[in-house]
Order: sequence, then structure tokens, then C-alpha cells
Amino acid sequence: MNLTKFSHFLYRVARLIGDVNAAKKGTLHKRITNRTLKKFF
Repeated sequence: MNLTKFSHFLYRVARLIGDVNAAKKGTLHKRITNRTLKKFF
């Protein structure tokens, strides 16, 4: 596994952890909306 693949893997894990934390706080819908809008702008 090279460095690029490893960094992408770490980013995905961090994003999943952020989703879990947002779900616990009840702000998951806001997080998903912001992520979707980021792709368009």
C-alpha cells in the first residue's frame, strides 16, 4: 500500500467517524447536506 492509498483510507475512516459523531448529536442531516452541496460548488 503506497502513501496515497493510505491517506485516502485514513480520510474515509475520519469521515465515517465524523458521521457517527454527527448521528449521536442529531446533526447528521446537516452534515450530509453540506457534503452534497460541497460537490456542486
